Amino acid sequence: MRTVERILQAAALFALCLVSANARAAGFGLNEHGAKAMGMAGAYTAIADTPSSIFFNPAGLATLSGLQLEAGVALIAPSMSYTGPRPDTGEQVTVDGVKHTFFVPNFHGSYRVHDRIAVGFGLYVPYGLTTEWAKTVTLNGQQVAWWGRGVSEKIGLQTVYLNPTIAAKLHPRIFLGAGLTITKAAVSLNRAVTLSANTADDIDIHLSGDTWGVGATAGLLVKVLPELLNAGLTFRSGTNLTFGGNAAFTRNGKGADVPAGLRTQLTDGPVEAKLNLPHVFSFGLAAFPAKPLTLGFAFDVIMWSSYEKLEINFKENAALSSSEPKLWNNTICVRVGAEYRVLPQLPLRVGFIFDQGPPPPSTLGPELPDADRYEFTLGAGYEVKGFRVDLAYQFLTAGKFRNAETAPLPGEYSSDAHLVGLSLGFKHDL
Repeated sequence: MRTVERILQAAALFALCLVSANARAAGFGLNEHGAKAMGMAGAYTAIADTPSSIFFNPAGLATLSGLQLEAGVALIAPSMSYTGPRPDTGEQVTVDGVKHTFFVPNFHGSYRVHDRIAVGFGLYVPYGLTTEWAKTVTLNGQQVAWWGRGVSEKIGLQTVYLNPTIAAKLHPRIFLGAGLTITKAAVSLNRAVTLSANTADDIDIHLSGDTWGVGATAGLLVKVLPELLNAGLTFRSGTNLTFGGNAAFTRNGKGADVPAGLRTQLTDGPVEAKLNLPHVFSFGLAAFPAKPLTLGFAFDVIMWSSYEKLEINFKENAALSSSEPKLWNNTICVRVGAEYRVLPQLPLRVGFIFDQGPPPPSTLGPELPDADRYEFTLGAGYEVKGFRVDLAYQFLTAGKFRNAETAPLPGEYSSDAHLVGLSLGFKHDL
């Protein structure tokens, strides 16, 4: 009976896969949707002078001329570790997470259809990536079963946003934009129910699901002092997602190897869970104190309190359904960036980000080790005959941080990441 209770509790962790991703903005957000903005730390809300303004401030589309296209990719290489007591000896040891490299694409295009009206389309990935811990770890030259595998092994969240947008010039100094976001999202979870210290005895749970969702964006851009000071305001709505998928229980990779006494309770079948992605508000200023110099500032508010609890519904096995509080906090993110054109066609960029981590210590665990992040960016570009290439590098660190003793797998965590962004742009005045 005790084994069954452990399995029921473990199955409730399925909902963690809905949000648990080793992403690069606090929580599980991604903000790297154009190398120019990335090089300036995303302090782009009041600049918005490329097609990636569809994400950063859709009002910026109305300032663009002709046909403009921008395609890019962000390479993201995160790392994480856990330090805590080894259960069998009490020895303090450090365990590293499995390292992955992710390639996150983005595409934005704009077209001015009238002197006052522009339209655009964006495709980008604002939430996602993966957190993974191995079943076994090497300690003192020996392979030892990872004792945290009962909490988390591998969790993935993927989203793709399709974002048609329209923008208007209301006044030579006032621009307004809005768009619709159509979201395709998928989740997956692999974890173990540990029946002994031997990984061969584990019962593995694999759950996966997908869904579609709809949201909206809006933005305002004001040239307060033309060619001297801009102000911008952006709203990106949250998206309510209901995932439908399946659960499968296996042992040594086979469903038939699940102990006979548990098969009637651990039945494969459909599952359903909900995730509410947060609203995001961004206020920005941009100053142009000298012709080759641009200074950017952005202040974001992310409503992570939308992640209040985890609920999972096993549609054909109600005994496995559960609800677990998570109680994430609303957060702020401060971005400052600068661009200086050493030549008219050669801009150099630099920036800094402070990004609050939303999970409280009581619910922080290995599925998403996250805390306040400090991020540093560098970038450069080159422009010639309507073509543009931008390159950016970003380093972030959350340092070392502890969760509460009552949290899943208490101990000390650390995380950091290296990111590289590349964008190619094209402009044709019609």
